[in-house]
Order: sequence, then structure tokens, then C-alpha cells
Amino acid sequence: MKKLLHEIHRRSLWQVLGLYAAGSWIVLQVVDQLVQSAGLPDWVPALALVLLLIGFPMVLTTAFVQVGMRRRAADEVMEAEPAGPETPTAGVAAPPAPSDAPTRAEASSWLKRNVFTWRNAIAGGVAALALFGAATAVWMVLRGAGVGTAGTLVAKGLIEDGERVVLADFSGDSSLAVAATMALRVQLAESGVVSVAEPSTIAQALRRMEAPGGPLDRQRAREVAEREGLNAIVAGDVAGAGESYILTVHVIETSSGGELVTVGETASDSDDFLAAMDRLGRKLRERLGESLGSIRASAPLERATTSSTEALRKYSRSREAFDARDMEKTVALLDEAIALDSTFGMAWRALAVADLDRRKEAATKAYELRDRLTERERYHATAIYQSYVLENNDETVTTYRALLEEYPDDATALNNVGVAYRDLGQLELAAEMYGRAVEVEPSSAHYYANLIPLLYDIGEVDSSRVVLDRFAERFPDHPNVIRFRSEFAYAEGDVEAAEAALAPMLASEVMSLRRQASFQISNFRIRAGRLREGQQIWRESQEDVTPLDEAMYRGRLEMRVVFDTAAATARILAALESAPDSVVDDNAGGLSGFFYRIGDVERGDEFYARDLVVDSLARANMPERFRPLEALDHEADRAIARGDYETVLQNVREMEQIWLRLSTGQDPANWALAAVPAFEALGQTDSVVVRYEAWLGRRDLGGFWGDARNLPRAYERLAQLYDEKGDLEQAAGYYALFVELWAAADPELQPRVETARARMEEIVRERG
Repeated sequence: MKKLLHEIHRRSLWQVLGLYAAGSWIVLQVVDQLVQSAGLPDWVPALALVLLLIGFPMVLTTAFVQVGMRRRAADEVMEAEPAGPETPTAGVAAPPAPSDAPTRAEASSWLKRNVFTWRNAIAGGVAALALFGAATAVWMVLRGAGVGTAGTLVAKGLIEDGERVVLADFSGDSSLAVAATMALRVQLAESGVVSVAEPSTIAQALRRMEAPGGPLDRQRAREVAEREGLNAIVAGDVAGAGESYILTVHVIETSSGGELVTVGETASDSDDFLAAMDRLGRKLRERLGESLGSIRASAPLERATTSSTEALRKYSRSREAFDARDMEKTVALLDEAIALDSTFGMAWRALAVADLDRRKEAATKAYELRDRLTERERYHATAIYQSYVLENNDETVTTYRALLEEYPDDATALNNVGVAYRDLGQLELAAEMYGRAVEVEPSSAHYYANLIPLLYDIGEVDSSRVVLDRFAERFPDHPNVIRFRSEFAYAEGDVEAAEAALAPMLASEVMSLRRQASFQISNFRIRAGRLREGQQIWRESQEDVTPLDEAMYRGRLEMRVVFDTAAATARILAALESAPDSVVDDNAGGLSGFFYRIGDVERGDEFYARDLVVDSLARANMPERFRPLEALDHEADRAIARGDYETVLQNVREMEQIWLRLSTGQDPANWALAAVPAFEALGQTDSVVVRYEAWLGRRDLGGFWGDARNLPRAYERLAQLYDEKGDLEQAAGYYALFVELWAAADPELQPRVETARARMEEIVRERG
């Protein structure tokens, strides 16, 4: 051993070994950086290591042969040479005859000169480097050209970059299939190569197909993809194998049903399931055509979602409930998911959207957990925090713009940045973003519902109709299509057509839709002075109506349509006396306004304070920009109760200025009636006329809501005021409109109709 160590030291092998190890470490670090930054394949570091290991004995042998060789050769020569001439001695054998075989010294010299030379070692290193580079380059070329197993689906032309696909529900083990589907959806959402059709799109397609409920299996996914014009679906399977699970995913061509690519992965047990899904998703993204650098940069699935498979399953179910607009179930499932994993950032972000009462709390939590989200989800969490908590629309726009730079087809981001632009008053940009969302995700009804009224509000009525026609073509039976059809008909003055358009909603199996349509029709009846019928339709459309609820509804009509304040007061006070506290709490806001209207400031303040407590969560989540409006409106109500009409007008004007600054797109004429009671009390009838006529000329797609209670009075009062001014032509015109509107009004309203008719006929006779 001592001699071996001496030889190692004598031949400087320690130094050579150290230099080679240091150089190898540097090479591996450079290769690793290139893998991360240039998107080289995963086998590149392994190949580099193999080549370095092959080179190690070659370099070590070269060092052994070359270093100290000269000294050894000299020693061997010295040992072979005699000190002087020798004389043969008797009895001693003669030396052997010379041989042609090379001596050990000659063999070593030959290896030193021809094989184990530093020149050859360097040449071998260069050759290994060339082989390494060539192998990597050939693989990259084949991948980009779509040749062989290295070729991606995009490179082969089998799918387009940015292709929308349908993700079928995983089959197999039911306890893990739901979580597997959501896990893969999250993975693919990070990919810019494909865009997964939203669950709402799938649900709408299935409704149009009149398909029965149940999982979206491979066959149904193909049918949906064919209907939506999508070229591929992604389907997976979870199969148990003892304690382990075999995970498989297929990309399938829609038209032929042929498999374009299949990838697989194995989870050693349920604890390894999400990690295995992460590996599976990355394999699939690579085969689709996503850059390897992008795949490696994405966060591990467990860190980007949750380490709890059950929490992920509940989150997936909450998405289904949200798409069905079942908010109660959505919130319950999200709460359960968060209870299982309080660091589940995606669940907190979803809760901020679904639960208005906890919006700020949930948005803040999602933002705090943003490092545990995928890149795309991190952008979304930051944006909703800026919108809901900071209420900074400029920063919200900046964040969504950055997201759209990376994911230009993110329809949610397009829609939400449209909302931010709308709140900033940049309505044309808002319409542009809504329009892009519709183009990207034409099967999502929500985006049409945002775009149509905005286009109408900014005066692009024809464009609004075109979008509605596209909406109706894709979703002929959608409730929003029915609603918009009715609203457009009403805006054109065709009340009969507006009511007829609601027939499908009245026949719907969904209670909420029937109630919505019935409530709209009840407003049509009230508008026509048929209060009894309107009240009955309203009553039938509601669920669990208490005596106080009904008294409040009828009392408002008596005050605002019949002008019988005494009857309204008696009705509401009688119901209030016997109402339980919980019912009173539900009506606290309305009761506050009622008492202010009848001049009872003390009781108005009492119920206002009660409403602040009952509605505290909603008020806490109210956007800051709307808080001044609420304060001014409350002060205006109190001023009416005190008879301080100048303060009322001052507050109303301030509110109008705020609305103008908010620039939500709503026609300012919609707010004109707020000042009418004060102008009436002050005897400023010219201002009353201006306000009423501005309101009549407003642009409002949902105008029937306000018309039910205000249109009859507007016609009647304008007729009276013009009559008093001596403008008989205008007076007769408004009398005629009032008489026509209330021609079939209830008997108790007919005296007002007869008075108007008589005066109209008198004017006509006077004017010949």
C-alpha cells in the first residue's frame, strides 16, 4: 500500500484527479444551465455524465503513463548496464541469445508515444464534446421537425399551436378520477400549446345535445368536440395495481378517434398520486409541443394546488357547481376543500369570486398564497386582490395585460380586464376585451351577457343586436338570450312581444328562471295599472313570502303609484308589529327608507342602524368608489324626512357627478328622477319637466324595471304641468299617452284615467 501511494504521489495522479473532477463539475453545471434556459431534453445531463465517466479512466491512465515515465525509463536503463566488461567464468551459463520481442521498457515507450498521450486525451475530449453536441442537436431538430418519437404533435402538424381541446373525465378508480381530471386541467392550463375548453362550454354543448347527466367519458367528449369544431380530445385513466396506480393519458383525434399520442406514469401509492400526475402532465405537455424550458419553469403540482387529493376533488366539484350557478353548493365545497388544506390558494381565489360576503378576506388569502399557485393562477390571484381589496383598477389592468402577454387566449383574463376597463370608464376598451373573450371562448354564455348590454349602453345598438344574434344562434334556449330578446322588444316599445319572449322561461323546470320571468311580467302589469294582477303574479313568483315582505311590496305601490301614503303606512305598521326579528332584519333597509319617506327621522335612523349591522359583511365588501354614493343617498333620505329639500338637491347633484366620473356606460338620464321629489316640493316645475323628459328619453336596455312605477306618473305629471304652462299641444300628447297606458287599469285607478281623458278631449275640442 505504501508503495502504491508512493507511485500515485510520484506520478501526480492526485492533481490530475482533482483537475478532472473540477472540470467535470464545471461542465455539468454549464449543461444544467443550458437544460434549464435553452430547453434541452432531460437526458442531456445524463449523457454528459456518461461521457465524463468514460473519459475519466482514459485521463487517469494517460497521467499514469506520461507523468514520471522518463524517470522510470532512466532507472531501468541504469539497472541493465554493467559497471564494466565482464569475462565469462567457467561453470557459468552464457547469457541467452538476443530476442526480437520488445522489452517492457519498449512497450511502455510505445504506449506513451502512440496511445496514452495528452494529445490523444484532448482529441478524445473534443470528439466526446462533438458527439454530445451532435446527439443533442439531432434530437432538437427531429423534435422541431416532427420526425420520429422525438417529434411533437405541433411539429407534426397534428394539432395547431394554441389548439382548443376537450378534456374528458378520467375513467377508472372513482376515488381518484375526479382529482386526476382537475390535476391535468391545471397542468394543461399552464401550457400555451393547447387551451382546454371551459367546463361551462362543455355543459352548454351537452344541454344543446340534450345529453343525459353523468361523467364526460371519451365518447361524449368526442361528440362535444365535433359539435364545437374542436380537433382533439384528451382522455385519461386511473387503474389500481395493488397499492400503486397506473396513470395513462391519450390525445385522440376527434374525427377518426385515432390516438395521436399516449403517455403513462405510475404512482407508487396514494401519497405519490399528485406527484405522479405532475410527472404525467409534464410528459404530455412535452409531447404536445411545449418548450422544455417552460415545462421545467412551472411549479410542481402539489405546490401549485394542494397536497390533498380529497381537497382537489372537492375543488373540482365546486367548479361544477359554480358553472351550474349553484353558489350555495360552490361555497360549501370550497369551504370543505380549504378545511382539508388551508394553504390551497386556488380554492381561496375561487371563494373570492363565489362568496361576495367574504370576497376581500378570500382574495387577500389567495394573494398571500400566490407562491403556491401556477403562473397563470398567480396572475389571477394578484389581479383579484388588486381589484377587490386594493380597488386599484390601473394595477388590475396591468396585471391582466401581463397575463395576456403569456396567455393571450385566457378568456377569463380578457373578460376581467374588460370589467376593470369598464370601471375605469374606458368603455370602448372594455367592449374590445369582452369581444375578444367571446371570440376566444364562443361557447361561454357569460361573456356575451357582459358584451351585449355594454355595447347598448355606449350607443352601439346595432352591434349589440348582432352579438345577441350570434348568442342566440349558439344558445337558442339560454335564459340570457330569452331575457335580452324580451328587453330589446321592450326597448322598441313592443310590450306584447317582450312578454311573449319570456314564455320559455315561464315553462322552465328551474324555479329561479320561472320566478325571474314572472317578476318581469308582474312589472308589465303594474306599468299598465293592473296592480292586482301584478301583485298576484309577483306573489306566486316568490318563495316563502312573509306578511311583512308582502306589506312592503304593496306599500311601495300604494305610495309610488296610487299615492295613498296613509294606506301604505297602516299596512306596513300592522305587518311590522307582528313580524319576528329575523324577518324585520331582512327588511331593515327598506323600512329605513319607508320611515324617512313619511317623515319619521327617528325610526328611519333606527332601522338604518339595524341594517348596518345585518348587512355589515356586504357593506365591508362594497367597493370604495361606491361608498360616497351610499352616504350621500342616506343623507338625501334623511333630508327628505326633515323637509330640507335644498340639501336633497345638493346631494343628488353630487351623486350624479360621481356617477359621471365612474363612467360605467349607463346613460346619465337614468338618474334624472332622483331630484324630482325635491323640485316638486320646492315648486320648481320647470326642472320637474326637464327631469321627467330626460328620463323618458334615456337609453336603458332593462328599462321596464323603472317604468313599472315611474312611467305612468311621468306621463300624467308632464301632461298636468304642460297644461298649467298653457302648452296644450304637449299636454294633450302626454294625456293621450297616459290614457292609453292605463286604459285597462284597475277600477280604483280609473278616476285618474277619466280625468286625463276628459281634459284631453276638452283640449282637442278647444283647438278644433
